[in-house]
Amino acid sequence: MAIQSIGDINREIANRCRAVGLSVDCMADGIYNAELAIIAEAPGERERQLKQPLVGTSGKFLWDVLRPIGINRRACYSTNVVKKQLRQQDDDKVGVTKNELDHYISVLKWELEQLPNLKYIVVLGNYALEAITGFSGIINLS
Repeated sequence: MAIQSIGDINREIANRCRAVGLSVDCMADGIYNAELAIIAEAPGERERQLKQPLVGTSGKFLWDVLRPIGINRRACYSTNVVKKQLRQQDDDKVGVTKNELDHYISVLKWELEQLPNLKYIVVLGNYALEAITGFSGIINLS
């Protein structure tokens, strides 16, 4: 299948995750020909409800900070490393196994390879840092 849109990418994300037994609560969003991708760790409750990345409190803050420098949501590709919500309403973190994380990272790498004009990647959180650079401990690298 030739990938030509975010819809195509999202269908293939669902297929790839389903094939290895991974949950998907939130898909990618934005534009297919974006130069900038923003990768978050995992969806929160609001992202899970709306099935879009970076639409909750943290996402609103991010877009409010980026807007004054000319970066808006619709000009970017946004996604999560882990496609399922890691925090439940009682705020207990539900983790992923190393095997699950490896599979999610594989899907993310495939995603990014599909974006024909991608030049820049912004990573938000440890999972995103590890997925893109192989480093862990985002606080240690600042």
